Amino acid sequence: YLSHPAPGRQCAAASLLTNLTVHRYGMEGITSVPGWSERMLDRRYAVDREAQTLRHALIMAVKRSPVIEEFADREIINKLTKYINEGAHYTEQTPQAVLEL
Repeated sequence: YLSHPAPGRQCAAASLLTNLTVHRYGMEGITSVPGWSERMLDRRYAVDREAQTLRHALIMAVKRSPVIEEFADREIINKLTKYINEGAHYTEQTPQAVLEL
C-alpha cells in the first residue's frame, strides 16, 4: 500500500506500519517483504506532502526500532539514515544545461 497512488491509502499504510515498528513481529513482517528497503526509500511513491511526511516518520521509526539490527544490515541502516538526514520533502536536483542561441 505504500506504493499505491491514492494518498489516503499511502497515509493509512504508513501510519499502521509506523505503529508496528515497536514490535518484533512488526519489524519481522515489514522486513520479510522482498525489496522492502528499496520500496520504502523510493521517493517517487510519496505523491503528496502528507504522504512524504508520514513515510519519513515511518523510516525514522524503522531506524529507531530496538531490533533493526536483527533485520537489516549496515548498508540498509546507512540508507535509512541518509533518507532521514535529507528530510521528508527532499527532491534530488538534476543538473540542467543552459543553451544560448
